[in-house]
Parts: sequence; C-alpha cells; structure tokens
Amino acid sequence: EYEEEKMKTSGQMIGIGISVEENERGLMAISAIEEDSQVAETAISTGDVITEIDGKTVTEMEFKEAERLLFGNNGTEVAVKVHHGGTDIEETFMRHPYEIKSVESEVRGDGYGYIKISAFNENTYIQFLETLSTLNGQGVKGYIFDVRNNSGGVISSLQSCLDPLLPEGVIAVADYGDDSSETMIYSDSSEAELPMVVL
Repeated sequence: EYEEEKMKTSGQMIGIGISVEENERGLMAISAIEEDSQVAETAISTGDVITEIDGKTVTEMEFKEAERLLFGNNGTEVAVKVHHGGTDIEETFMRHPYEIKSVESEVRGDGYGYIKISAFNENTYIQFLETLSTLNGQGVKGYIFDVRNNSGGVISSLQSCLDPLLPEGVIAVADYGDDSSETMIYSDSSEAELPMVVL
C-alpha cells in the first residue's frame, strides 16, 4: 500500500489508463480515461461502472482492494467487465505506464475558467501552470478552483500551485506538539489579479 501511494503521488502509474471513484451508490465508477490508453479506443466512457476485474465481482470486495487489481506490472493483462448504457462490455487491456492527469479545465459560458484539481501529485503543478497559462491566453475573467474530493498529496506541489495566485506572505504553518512551528508554504510577491473562488 505504501509503494502504491508513493507511485500515485509521483504522478505516474502502471495500469490501464483510467481513474476510478466510489459513486453515490457505492459502485466503482470511471472518473477519467487517459487519451492515449487502450480504454479510450473502446466505447467505455466516464461514468460507466466496473462490475468485474479478472473475474472477481467488484461489489464483493472493499473498494481499495478492487482498485488495486487494476494496477500491476508493465506488460501484464487485466480483464474488466464494464456496465455501459444498459449493456455490459468485456475487454482485456495491457497494463502500461502513464501519467496521472490531476488537473482538468474548461472556460465556462460566463467567461470564467474552471479548474478541477483531483490531487497534488509531484507533477500536478506542471499541469496546473500550463492550464493557467492557457486560460490566461483565452482572456478568462476569473477562476473557479474545484478541489472537492481532492486526495491531498505533496506540499511542494501545492506551494507551486498557490504561489502564482497569492500575494507575498506565509500561506501555511505547521504547529508541533513541542510548541515549535515551521513555515510550510510561502508565496512571493507575484499574484493573480483576477477574482477567484474555491469549491
């Protein structure tokens, strides 16, 4: 579990190129599909529910246990059954290394840039800064940052995301049991001059 968590926070995984989450009914729903994955070449889409992995019924396992079955060694295969649009799709995919996409964005109809950040992995800040640059180039009026269900991650990546947004000063301090404290996140004088809201 520790090695798996380290791999996730690095922003790199070996799997079939999808992200999953437990939906409101307690089922394993596909939340994201990597563009260059084998899964993207099928009819499977986000919101579909995985019902079986390698012949094992997902609902008969803990969610984390089932999720772990999707990952493994590079070049190994995994068979999945997916409920899609009232029918079941059965496919076998080859596991491969891929970069976890933790930042998604769009320009809303009202001219505001919407940015969803699902985790602060080691490579999240690179995706985030590229997203900011793209949205600024499109002349957005402000930002909506969605960090609902964000799984946390690496402090240094969080700092690199916050620094270009906030004015100079201390952002976060850790207070310890021995009454000592440490500045964890600091921002320089550059800041975004646009309205922002955080979900």
